[in-house]
Amino acid sequence: MRKGKWMCFALCVLFALALFGCDNSAGGNLWTEDSAMTTPSEGEGKNEKTFSLDGVQITLPDDFKDNNTTGIFAGFSDGYTVILLHREPFTVHPSLETYALEEYGERLIQSRNLNATLQKTDGLLCFEYEINVGDGSVKYNYFVALFKTKTDFWIFEFVSDAREAQHQREEFVQWAKTVKFTS
Repeated sequence: MRKGKWMCFALCVLFALALFGCDNSAGGNLWTEDSAMTTPSEGEGKNEKTFSLDGVQITLPDDFKDNNTTGIFAGFSDGYTVILLHREPFTVHPSLETYALEEYGERLIQSRNLNATLQKTDGLLCFEYEINVGDGSVKYNYFVALFKTKTDFWIFEFVSDAREAQHQREEFVQWAKTVKFTS
């Protein structure tokens, strides 16, 4: 990416932080990487690693690194894609505990005034939206997967150049399906 596009990408990440300002109690730099690398999937040629923190895990290709992003629970990047994790604990917002995941997702879309539709994709509850940056010549796609545990709502945002969104959607779904909650 050219320097200008990276600046736009950084602005989009900052926009996401403002849009989904959730819990950052983990501090963004306490992730542990599973030391056992899995075997590359047939034909893919990439190893994977599992990142674990505070009861949540996600498995990603081994070229992803912890972003140490402040203002969110956690973030990862491989230079082309950014993954942002947000946690909304019920202890901070006790009324959320009564919401079904679908209701939370609809309210999230409405409260952020997003042009998006909640949908089920391969067993995941998710939605997508785009953001134009600058003069509108640069667009970023946000694929958002939602999860609910006994204590929190979780928002996983997979951010990429909008021109690559169709190609990357399958990967985003695959990565979101690796999310596990251990507590």
